[in-house]
Amino acid sequence: MEKQAMCSAVGESLMRSVQESKKELAVQAETTFKKEQVRAFAICAVEKFKKEDYKSTVLREKYKRDLLSLKKKLSSDPSNALLSEVLAELPPLQQLAFRTALQSMKAKSSRGVRYDCGWLLSCLLLKISSPRVYRLMSRMKNPPSSNFD
Repeated sequence: MEKQAMCSAVGESLMRSVQESKKELAVQAETTFKKEQVRAFAICAVEKFKKEDYKSTVLREKYKRDLLSLKKKLSSDPSNALLSEVLAELPPLQQLAFRTALQSMKAKSSRGVRYDCGWLLSCLLLKISSPRVYRLMSRMKNPPSSNFD
């Protein structure tokens, strides 16, 4: 009887240890599964961000190319129809300032620019009304005005 009691006690302890080890294995498997899920999610998120980054880079490069082509088109022929359409929507003084800026941009030297009479008149009026503002704007090269000093 003693042997039976001892065997049953050993058997029960073995069963308990097997059950505990099963529980531990289940917990480990569950945490491993969760870690794998997190890892898989992170990999998917990184791949998604890489795709979005690539798309935004492609779009940015496309917009850069478009901007460069528009700049070339504008600088090659400033009297084109598109420029005339855009300038038609501006007030007359802004049209004059824009055309003068284009002329000064095309000139090889700052002394070789022929200013429009309306532009010279507006610069004179600005200088008469406030010489300080005129000097400031002249130093900032905005607007591209002639030098009356």
